Amino acid sequence: MSKLKIGIIDYFIDEFHATYYVPWIRESKLADDFEIALAWEHHARPDGRDLKTWCKELDVTPADSLQQVLDSCDCFCVLAPSNPEVHEWLVEPVLQTGKPVYLDKPFAASKAAAERIFAMADKYKTPLWSSSALRFSDEIIKAKNELFEGKPCEFASVMGGGSSMEEYLIHLVEMLVVLQGPDARQVMYSGKEKNDVLFLDYADNRRGMITMLPRLGYLMLARDGEKVVFENSAATDIFGRLIREMLTFFKTGVEPVKREETIVIAAIVEKMLEAAKTPGRWVAL
Repeated sequence: MSKLKIGIIDYFIDEFHATYYVPWIRESKLADDFEIALAWEHHARPDGRDLKTWCKELDVTPADSLQQVLDSCDCFCVLAPSNPEVHEWLVEPVLQTGKPVYLDKPFAASKAAAERIFAMADKYKTPLWSSSALRFSDEIIKAKNELFEGKPCEFASVMGGGSSMEEYLIHLVEMLVVLQGPDARQVMYSGKEKNDVLFLDYADNRRGMITMLPRLGYLMLARDGEKVVFENSAATDIFGRLIREMLTFFKTGVEPVKREETIVIAAIVEKMLEAAKTPGRWVAL
């Protein structure tokens, strides 16, 4: 059987995810069934490598146009992880192909945009999914499936860092939603710049807590009744499992994350950023 051809599509190609997804895909246990065929960027990063330079260093063929990628490839990674505000228009022509699409995190800059993107996927019958890699940490999966037996836990606190809430809050929200479910009702910000603390409230008295501090690794504390787990490193094998899920999806077309969760996560991030402007007040989802 011939290999499935993956197309890399980015806002600008010289960024962390594009640069590292290529070797991670090639090193994956599932790599024998795939080849990274083409890469394309909307524009070059002003302070970075252009497409031809990046492709030469990564041993990828640069596409002459987006249309070449869409016509030649079997599946797509649409990235732009630092610019969710461009995802809607960047992914639209890709969704029109009907071929499997992975859209990088953050999926969308708002709940409304997330719903529109999935509506486009439905229109063209295109398999589509997105996720933070933190969803796939060994520690999160073990706590959810083994300790809490797949049920939402009463309390969870997740901690981590990042250069901005706009780009990195998604990781912590995704961890909470995996542990506690998507049925949150309101959020609150209680912190100061570079010392961000946020709360996620559920109707049945469940509560989630997020702490963002510069350069902090990912940690997790969760409790349900007498069951308690604390992990001072909650990011084991996140990218390895993300890539395996991505490649499996490209072969099967089966979306590994529920769309409902992806939309809720976009809504929570949107409202948490809004809540940061009015500390101490609950903001409804």
